[in-house]
Amino acid sequence: MVPSDGDAYDASFWTIPCNEGPWTGSTQSAVKQSQKLIDRQLPLLGAGWFIQPCLFWKNTPAPLPVLNGKGVPPVLIVESEHDPATPIEGARRAHEAFANSRMLTITGEGDHGIYAGGNAGVDKVVEAYLVDGVVPNDQNLPGMPLPVPPGA
Repeated sequence: MVPSDGDAYDASFWTIPCNEGPWTGSTQSAVKQSQKLIDRQLPLLGAGWFIQPCLFWKNTPAPLPVLNGKGVPPVLIVESEHDPATPIEGARRAHEAFANSRMLTITGEGDHGIYAGGNAGVDKVVEAYLVDGVVPNDQNLPGMPLPVPPGA
């Protein structure tokens, strides 16, 4: 799913963390603590952080099955070496545990959501897999470097 898909992207994104369990703390306390953290350490994060639907998500978590990849077609894992949202160690463990998986490791990259993010090498491999069924070997691909700050 491409991030510009609006509502569908947001719904999919929040379904995973919010279904892990209900929020049991104080909503007001969470908002105040978040604002203090943003003011002090994360000034570029902004008000978007306050879109915390898990604070209001009412559910009873269901037990999750153990996934191992047995009986499914090859799975492609695309992981950035320095992804702040989903650390590479978890992707490596999933790759080791998931039978018949392949992993693209994007080196020198610190972004999340690599596919369709402007990296032609990644897009080529992923699209060949999705469109033509070409299962790649495990491989490292170079990431897109961060821009050099003005005056650096």
